[in-house]
Amino acid sequence: MYKGTVKKWQVLDDRAFDREEISKMQIAIRAPGPDELEMYQKKHDKPMQLPISNANVYAWRDDRPAIDSADFDPKMLEYDRERRQKYFIDRYEKPRELAAE
Repeated sequence: MYKGTVKKWQVLDDRAFDREEISKMQIAIRAPGPDELEMYQKKHDKPMQLPISNANVYAWRDDRPAIDSADFDPKMLEYDRERRQKYFIDRYEKPRELAAE
């Protein structure tokens, strides 16, 4: 059992298209970029440990809470922060600007 293949979220194939073209397409449809997808894939591409128990499912499915470790991924935090900021601006600020004009 695997969590899933996150590269399925990429519209264009890596073998057929240049990475720059893939990035442009992903940005155009507001989808995660190839770097972000690869980061997710590395982080979440792990097999389920058997036997199936609560502890094994927790270790496979859930990320460790940040308070359990001093290690954190600043790139992931930066991606997440930028995406949330862009979403907020597109969703709330742009309509407000357009309505004011």
